[in-house]
Amino acid sequence: MKMPRLYPLLLLLFLLLPPTHAGAASHYLPVDGVTVHYKTMGAGTDTLFFVHGFSCDTSVWKDQYPAFEDYRIISIDLPGHGMSGSPRIKYTQQRFADAIKAVMDAESVDTALLVVHSMGYQIARKLFDSYPGSVSGISIVDGAYFPVPHDAKARDQFQRELWNFVRITSTNETMDEFLGNMRKDTSSEEISRFFTKLMLSTPVHVRISTMRDFCNLATWKEHPQSVPVQAVYAVTPHLSPANEQYLRTQFPNLEYHQWDGVGHFLMMERPEEFNGLLRSFAQKVYGQ
Repeated sequence: MKMPRLYPLLLLLFLLLPPTHAGAASHYLPVDGVTVHYKTMGAGTDTLFFVHGFSCDTSVWKDQYPAFEDYRIISIDLPGHGMSGSPRIKYTQQRFADAIKAVMDAESVDTALLVVHSMGYQIARKLFDSYPGSVSGISIVDGAYFPVPHDAKARDQFQRELWNFVRITSTNETMDEFLGNMRKDTSSEEISRFFTKLMLSTPVHVRISTMRDFCNLATWKEHPQSVPVQAVYAVTPHLSPANEQYLRTQFPNLEYHQWDGVGHFLMMERPEEFNGLLRSFAQKVYGQ
């Protein structure tokens, strides 16, 4: 039988498409004026909820999805990011936490183990504050936070310094300089190109609004949480020597790790090692 003319072209297009996790389903949910995109996959009953960081999307967890098919996986594109809508509204940590809770409700998930990268650390704290009982544990991947000075003068000075990050996100040129610091610590050129392209693709108005809220010290609260927490950090010149000590004041039930030779996207640089740590932590949280 003669092969239809379109068949070779369709086959070529299929081969050129990026690989996707088998069984992944995309969903779209209206949340407070924004259409939020999220993915579900896996066949388990215990939930891992993946939350990306600033100016990223669900693709940063692509090396984790295949390793946890025996769990129920939910991965969100935060409002303004990835395949979610990006209207000209305020993009706040509270909005992001509300979106996560809306997805959990839509999927009938009462409590989940959050796997959070970078800015996701603060979003997890907002979820704690707004929706007590929704978080069974947190895996923090190179989480971003600011220990807030208690002295008023030092606090004001620190706040002025933080506003510089808002300026950095205002153009692609200054943003690329900011990403250059991440690239210096990243062990893979391929991953450097990946996150550079990804983070520059987020709309500028989303980046500015997100960073403005993230850097506003008035939104930061510090109070201990007793749920199990796993933290994995990259050893770079930017990591405070007191990082573990500070995190233990916030999370008494802390499992802490530091890795040499990796950068901010460490779950992509050493996926097998990270997946092993996450699996052992998930088993602890869910009593397996």
